[in-house]
Amino acid sequence: LANKGLTTVTVTGNVTSTQIYANTQVKPYTAQWSSYTGVTINVKRTSSPNVGASTGILSSGATVYYGDVLSVTYSANTGYTLSSKGSTSITVTGNITSSHIYATAGANTYTVTYNANGGSGTTASSYHTYGVSKALTSNGFSRANYTFLGWSTSSSATTPTYTNGQVVTNLT
Repeated sequence: LANKGLTTVTVTGNVTSTQIYANTQVKPYTAQWSSYTGVTINVKRTSSPNVGASTGILSSGATVYYGDVLSVTYSANTGYTLSSKGSTSITVTGNITSSHIYATAGANTYTVTYNANGGSGTTASSYHTYGVSKALTSNGFSRANYTFLGWSTSSSATTPTYTNGQVVTNLT
């Protein structure tokens, strides 16, 4: 060889070949989401390329790894109806945020109708929203030789469940 700044190395003795490997780790990320009124969100890691990562339910703020597969379920709580939701299956390629995992739910509304139960007159229906306290409509019925005691959910009740104009929540 022409001398171009190269050094010649001479190896003597037994020469063997050694192979070395790159030592790598699957990149960790965070899965973070918010809680929402009227909704339950469950996030489950179903598989992971990281040998040390266990499958199962995750909490918000959990460490996830590149390539993890997450299954997300959204369910409306009693008295609510799910109106929108995020992804149901996520393969992790970065941090998971509330832009991936989210849900909104609206409180159900219901109508209370009033029955004269043998009386006459009118009592206007009342309209209620789940989780919101509101008074029942005051009695507008009358029945000769009877005294109004209150409202019941059964026509044969002998004692009232609710008083006249009582504030109630979640009658459904």
